Amino acid sequence: LNAIRNLAPDSHGSALFAELKAIMDMYRGDPNFMMLSAGAVWGVSQQKDVKKKEAVSSGCVDSIIDMMKTGKTSEEPATVQWALGAVSSIARFPANRKVILEKRGVETILEAVKKHEKDPGVVERGCRAMFTIIGGFDDTSSTQVPHDAEIAKIEDYGGIRVIVGAMKLNSSESVPLLWAIRLLLKMQHRTDPQAVTRSVQMMREDDLGTICVRIIKNKVSIDCLIQCQAMLMYLMSHASNALLQQAASECIPLIVETLGENPSNLQLVETTAEFLGAVARDNLPAKRQIADCKILRLVVGAMKSSPKNLTLQQSIATLLWTL
Repeated sequence: LNAIRNLAPDSHGSALFAELKAIMDMYRGDPNFMMLSAGAVWGVSQQKDVKKKEAVSSGCVDSIIDMMKTGKTSEEPATVQWALGAVSSIARFPANRKVILEKRGVETILEAVKKHEKDPGVVERGCRAMFTIIGGFDDTSSTQVPHDAEIAKIEDYGGIRVIVGAMKLNSSESVPLLWAIRLLLKMQHRTDPQAVTRSVQMMREDDLGTICVRIIKNKVSIDCLIQCQAMLMYLMSHASNALLQQAASECIPLIVETLGENPSNLQLVETTAEFLGAVARDNLPAKRQIADCKILRLVVGAMKSSPKNLTLQQSIATLLWTL
């Protein structure tokens, strides 16, 4: 099983998945065998789409979902992590997502994350799997297919509360936090404005804004800083909240300090400019605070060094205009 996972042989065709399914049926309930089997399915299925289809047609996906919700296998974080990785790989093929939903895959993932909410690996892999199911890795150059049904499934099963709760318990863990916020932001890509309003209300009720401020203050990582700024901007743009704006203002010195240490990170420069512009809008104390932080030299320098980066130029120009 280790060799299959690591080498991912391509010569056995669908017979390999049939053998893996037979192994999982035989050793159902054994955490070690099921973990290795899930790893083998993960390794082989990530090769090409036809392998992902075979993982479903062979019934392997049924066994993988089952191992996350029943018996000793559901109690072992390592086994659950490998199962989540396999589901994420299988879901990269769009047609498989409907099957996963029909088999209550989303509910099972959320139950696993809730059960192991203190385990960073399970939280990360669970968020990655859901991110895949709602099209997070799909080719953005092609026509985007709405994923409202999949997103609604996550929300209707209390997904936002589960994700935010896991973030609270892993507030210093960069990778799970990064994928949790990416998932929550991706879940806002809806065609129904009322669904977006409902989602924002759920995130506010679970105090996601305060958690994002805490993550920024903890200086977890630059990637987390970028994602937290994006989430705070989103929350502030969809609901007027003076307390959240004030809390975001308290992050300004630390954010500017981080930018000063990483002036060549253009994504950080662009997001920070957008964030500071959002915080400063109709907020005179914040405008003065930003000016006192001497950020203007940094952003003007970025404009000079990247004249062809139009989104960066626009973000900085908007900040300067707001100030």
